[in-house]
Amino acid sequence: MIGVLVLLAQAAAPAPFTITLKGDYLTTQITQAFKGTLIDLESDRRKEGHLIKGGQVQFGPGLGNVHVQFSVPREKADLGWLGSVTYRLRDVHLRTLTATATGTNYLLEGRFDGKGPQIVGTHSSIGGVVPGVYMQNIRMQVWLTPLVDATGRLTYGNVRTHFASQMNTQGLSFSMGGHRIDLLNSVTGYHKRIAQLVADKLRETLEDPTNKATLSNYLNAALTEKAASMGAEVKALQVDGSDLKVTLQAKPAKI
Repeated sequence: MIGVLVLLAQAAAPAPFTITLKGDYLTTQITQAFKGTLIDLESDRRKEGHLIKGGQVQFGPGLGNVHVQFSVPREKADLGWLGSVTYRLRDVHLRTLTATATGTNYLLEGRFDGKGPQIVGTHSSIGGVVPGVYMQNIRMQVWLTPLVDATGRLTYGNVRTHFASQMNTQGLSFSMGGHRIDLLNSVTGYHKRIAQLVADKLRETLEDPTNKATLSNYLNAALTEKAASMGAEVKALQVDGSDLKVTLQAKPAKI
């Protein structure tokens, strides 16, 4: 009799079925995960003898409110017998952050604002009369490749980052002691180094095992919730470009 009941139960169990979640659905979840994230960038400063790092990343509730700091140095340009100019970055902060599906990746794009000039220079002897530099169209791009890990859960890898802006190069020269000083080369080098620094730190932050696990957990929880809304549970995942094929097992009806 017990064997008959087992056979009946097996016969009554619904067969697994597969649905496709488009990349747009998944990037909506990523955008939601990053909701409330703040990124502020300025050069390091000292306060009461303590170094305050200028790079600040504050994730929102979806990513555990994790706070990451990193150093954003100043840079000194040697002008020879004319002294030196020290550059620093100031007041650049994240305005918007969205995710989209592109090819086999998810692309996060952030747009930044800041009160100009964003790069300011101070001369070693004549003070803060060096022309400032306006950064325009400040943006970051982060590419994440979706993967299924060894446990069958959704995660990501192949993190690539790019941080860039356009410099307004007008007014990057001034006169001092009867000499015309052109600062374009020195400030361009600093501009590039800042961009590479920020890109590297963002990549390291997203590759950090703890942060990666937090984002992966958020995405897998969204998949579990999606399955539950269909009266099923996730059985297997398969990445298809930026889409995700999800094999679901319907939960048996309660008797």
